[in-house]
Amino acid sequence: MEKRNQGYTLVELLAVIVILGILALISILSITQIIDRSKRQAFVSNAYVLKDAAQIYVKDTILQGGTIDQVSYETLVTEELIEPITDPFTKNPIIASGNPSFLTVEGDRITGVCFYGETKVLCASDEEDVSLDKAIAFSEISSEDVVDKQ
Repeated sequence: MEKRNQGYTLVELLAVIVILGILALISILSITQIIDRSKRQAFVSNAYVLKDAAQIYVKDTILQGGTIDQVSYETLVTEELIEPITDPFTKNPIIASGNPSFLTVEGDRITGVCFYGETKVLCASDEEDVSLDKAIAFSEISSEDVVDKQ
């Protein structure tokens, strides 16, 4: 009687390793995209936090007889309506002093935001004017509007 070898060949083992490598690469790319999307959504959520704090500031200003058409991130932090927001991309607090972020006000409503993080920006831009200093309406905000700072 002949004795047969019951092991796998080198080619079979290499094929399995290559397949596992491809699956691992696909998984890593998918997870990276999910993490990036989550950070973008967190950035948008931070804009809504600004909106809520600005709404309080605007109502208070109106009650005191004033009018206002814009509220800055720096004002909201200085007036202690919010703590400095943590940038989801860098995990650092966004420094209020000198930050150009602002919210637009119409009457007693907050209508738009232009929010600057350390590396990303959430502002309106159009094809002709790529400067990112126009507020984007809250009704139009999506996580795709978060772009790299230029």
